[in-house]
Amino acid sequence: VSVVLPFFNGKEFIEETLESLRRQTFRDFEVVAVDDGSTNKEHSGHFSAMIASFNDPRFRYCPKANGGLSNARNFGADLGKGAWIAFIDQDDLWDEDKLERQMTVVRENPEVNLIFTDGRNIGDISGELGVASRNGLKEGLVRDTYTRLLKGNFVICSSVLFRKNMQAKAGQSNPCY
Repeated sequence: VSVVLPFFNGKEFIEETLESLRRQTFRDFEVVAVDDGSTNKEHSGHFSAMIASFNDPRFRYCPKANGGLSNARNFGADLGKGAWIAFIDQDDLWDEDKLERQMTVVRENPEVNLIFTDGRNIGDISGELGVASRNGLKEGLVRDTYTRLLKGNFVICSSVLFRKNMQAKAGQSNPCY
C-alpha cells in the first residue's frame, strides 16, 4: 500500500498524523509524504526533519512546487510503488488497524477496487467525538456505488483505499512531469 500524505504549511497536527501511520498493524506500506510547496520554511523543515528522524525507508519526503491538494495527491500516487493507494490528510488520524481491516477486505473480495470507511470528527468546539459518516452504512459491500455517488458524495477521502491501476484507467496523470 502506498499512503499519500499531502502537506502544506501544516505543522500543527502532522506529528499525530505521522504517529497514526507508524502505529498501523498492517506493516507492508510506504508513505509518500508530499510537501506541496510549503511557503512556511519552519513548517516544511519540521515535516522533512520528522520524516528523516524515523530512519524508516518506508517514509519518503517528496517536495514539489505548489499545485494544490489534488495535484499533490496525484503526484504522490504516481510516485507510489504499491498496488493500492490510500490518502491521509495532514490533520487526519487513522485507527491503528485501518489498513489491516481494509486489506482483509481485499483478500476476501478480490473483485473490489475501492474500499472506504466511516470516520470520526475530533477536536470540534464542544470537544465531543462524533461520527462523520456520510453513507449511513455499517460494514459490508456497497453495490451500485455509481448511482449512489450521483446523488451525493458519501466517501471520506482519508478513508479511501483503491487499486493504483484505477487511477490510470480514469485518465489521471501528474501535470508536474
